[in-house]
Amino acid sequence: MKDEQTIFQKMILLKKSIDVLYKDERNEFHKFNYVSSYNVLKSVREKMNELGILVVPKINKSTVTQINYHDEKAQRLNSSQSLI
Repeated sequence: MKDEQTIFQKMILLKKSIDVLYKDERNEFHKFNYVSSYNVLKSVREKMNELGILVVPKINKSTVTQINYHDEKAQRLNSSQSLI
């Protein structure tokens, strides 16, 4: 029988392979910097493929929210958001 690594051992190897991730994007509204998803994926994809790790996102709950805004002239502005 082949000596296989557990998912936890693979994740440790993946973590060790990641160099520094620099904050390359900025949220101007909330005034903070963050690492883009592109740079995260670029940093881990090759090692994930090598180790045979596949990450599949799962949505547990979906909600729809409607927020009504008013501008300076009290005109109604609508904004809707859906997670799916």
